[in-house]
Amino acid sequence: MNISDKTHLSETYGQKIGKASVTGYCIKFKALKDINIEILKAALLDGLKE
Repeated sequence: MNISDKTHLSETYGQKIGKASVTGYCIKFKALKDINIEILKAALLDGLKE
């Protein structure tokens, strides 16, 4: 996701996104029903701004 700060994703979206693994550059999940889609959209848009 081309974000220069490796902690930004996990600190900003990690607790709110739902059942997903959030690392410095990656958001992993098994099914869309397990995550908050609005938070995922926000994280993606944040990554595109960088």
